[in-house]
Amino acid sequence: MGRILGNTFPFHILFRKAGVRLALSLILAGLPATQPTIAHADEGGDTDDGLDDEAVPEWDEITSDALDEIVVNSTAIEDTAVRKQVVTSEQIQERGAKTLGEALEDQLGIQSGTRFYEDRGGPQGIQMQGCDPKRVLILIDGKRVVGTADGIVDTSQLPLGNVERVEVIKGASSALYGSDAICGVVNIITRDAPTQGTHWHNVVEFGSYNARQILSEIAARPRPDLGVTAGFDHNRRDAIDLDKSDVDTNADRFWSGKFSGGLEWDPDSPLRLEADGEITMEERDGTFSRDFAGLDQPYVYDTPWTIYRPSASLAATWQFNNVDFVTARVYDNYFQSESVESLRDSPARRSRTTYNNYANASLTGAWGLGLWNTLSGGVEFGEETLQVRKSEISANNGVDFAEDTTVEVAPKVSSTAEVFAQDEIKPIDRLTLVPGARYTYNNRFGDVVTPKISLWTMPTDGLVARASYGRGYRAPSLKELFYIFDHSNLGYIVQGNDELRPETSDSYNAGVEITPWDDALIEANGFYNRYDDLIDILLEPIERRGSVSVYEFRNIGRARTYGGEFQASFDFLDRFSALGGYVLLFAENQELDTTLPNRPRHQLKGKLSFEHEDCGFKAVAFADYRSFVYVDDEERTTSPEYVTVDAYVEQRLARGLRLYLRGENLTDTKPDPGNPNDLRPFRAWRFSAASSWTSTFPPRTSATSRPWSTDDAKHSRKPFACDALVGAPFGAGARFRPRFLRRRSLRSVRRHRRRNGRRFGR
Repeated sequence: MGRILGNTFPFHILFRKAGVRLALSLILAGLPATQPTIAHADEGGDTDDGLDDEAVPEWDEITSDALDEIVVNSTAIEDTAVRKQVVTSEQIQERGAKTLGEALEDQLGIQSGTRFYEDRGGPQGIQMQGCDPKRVLILIDGKRVVGTADGIVDTSQLPLGNVERVEVIKGASSALYGSDAICGVVNIITRDAPTQGTHWHNVVEFGSYNARQILSEIAARPRPDLGVTAGFDHNRRDAIDLDKSDVDTNADRFWSGKFSGGLEWDPDSPLRLEADGEITMEERDGTFSRDFAGLDQPYVYDTPWTIYRPSASLAATWQFNNVDFVTARVYDNYFQSESVESLRDSPARRSRTTYNNYANASLTGAWGLGLWNTLSGGVEFGEETLQVRKSEISANNGVDFAEDTTVEVAPKVSSTAEVFAQDEIKPIDRLTLVPGARYTYNNRFGDVVTPKISLWTMPTDGLVARASYGRGYRAPSLKELFYIFDHSNLGYIVQGNDELRPETSDSYNAGVEITPWDDALIEANGFYNRYDDLIDILLEPIERRGSVSVYEFRNIGRARTYGGEFQASFDFLDRFSALGGYVLLFAENQELDTTLPNRPRHQLKGKLSFEHEDCGFKAVAFADYRSFVYVDDEERTTSPEYVTVDAYVEQRLARGLRLYLRGENLTDTKPDPGNPNDLRPFRAWRFSAASSWTSTFPPRTSATSRPWSTDDAKHSRKPFACDALVGAPFGAGARFRPRFLRRRSLRSVRRHRRRNGRRFGR
């Protein structure tokens, strides 16, 4: 059967198990899978192959501005009664986010940073409602992501090219999403092909520390039944060193590239087929030093790190009507990384290569049982494999060097078989009840049932109430069971434990949403989470090997987190909008009766925006406050509170073309390099400037169809509104625009006149 783990992408794992072969045969036989179908809400979900009465919108209009104006008919199974936070592509751009971790930095109740496990490798994780990052499930289009050393998916390794939005669900969600969703779920949703025409989106950005981004995405529908997407996202930045007195770097130099693509075939029948894949490659390079007794100079280590993450999926859906569907899907997610510690000016080096793969096959569906009841569910088979190899060149008597290669973790396999179901009950228009459960069988830990129930109601106009309960379950990862993290040169080793038990949690959430007037929203949410058998590293070494301490994973934890989240947003003075939020968090270690470390008790967030649509101008300011946190479980050491401020300014120059300037961490908040207990996140003070342009090419239409127009509602300009500004295309202020842009726009108008065989209206 070939190599299971190695330097090549192991597609053959998809076909090893009978369940996967069965699912693939169902797909090839013509069973189902459709992606969301976008339809205007006032058309009742119907779409038209030709241009509708409105002009073809820009890419960013489809993915952000029009979210409230469209209905998405999706075959994804969701709990509609549970509150969902959504980060749109527009918000991602405002924040200048290049990775998932950066996109979630300003979200209320979420802490995203690199300091959770700084002394154990420092992956960037996501903490929500005070829950540890390793207990948050990360998905891409509903597909599980694997990788990294401590059970945490490093969100700094997930670039956001070709991403339409990010959805966040807080609280235990194992009944719907399976193991690892013990604290919540983050789902990255990528762009689909448009319903018609072609959209081409490009970004070029330059910033401090030689940072740059080049992004290009295209989505097209060359035929009514065929959709194509493709994208490339390149990011790089030099290393950042805050203290020039030593060689240590505070942030690694990095380079990343992501290639993605997808095909959708939607013939004139209920069947839709889709295939997609992506490859992400990343290189990082940093430096750290270590002092040894008796030596005049410290040892200096270079730490290059390479990451390779390909994935692929196939799906088919049979859509019987607006509710009933069946979807079969297979996908494979592979992760390979090589981290190196190389002693400068010496042959001595240590490298560790990790191979991690997850393959999955599923059959899901939904069925309407009358006007007030929809049953959904499915079966799912998953298999994860892990192997870790270490290669070391060390000195023998300080003179001779010998190379030694060992297998730290022999190839290990964990497999699951799961069945889940939920019933969406709507006895009346203003009430929805959604009970559900999942049965999971794990080849190492046996079976478990995780139930959940949620409630949504709208007792009066302008008032929505929600409540939910969920049981969470997380099986120990293969890394926690078998991994050996050997940092003997730093004085410690962390090893796995094959006698671990699964973690469990009980999560309660309740909240209200109030709309006191148009363009205003007030939200309040309370939560209570209880965690049992938490897996963590026992802080007392289980043995000592000379000067090296050996630590082990154990089921040592009982904890609870509870508190509240409050947020208000409103528009004022026609063009201003404001958003403010506050989080109160209590996080308790019930074993020690102390506060869990690195959990701020208070968090404040604010956002102020000014937007002049007629002029194409926008300015946004962000502020974030976090209270002090405890560094250790004994509450003896604290890390200080901090405030960060960011700003963003955008000017549209022509249809689809815009320039923007961004300032990050204007307060220059950063950790003290000489204080290892300072856990403030590192965000360098920097500026960046960029331009992006989006081209929209509608299909050729008959003379009776309305052509692409520059005076649609989004881009119409009021007379005299922007005479003093550059960014007023095709309005009264057009004469103030640069001549080369004006000529280009006129050529574009003439070209579209010729293509559509008719003249534009004034």
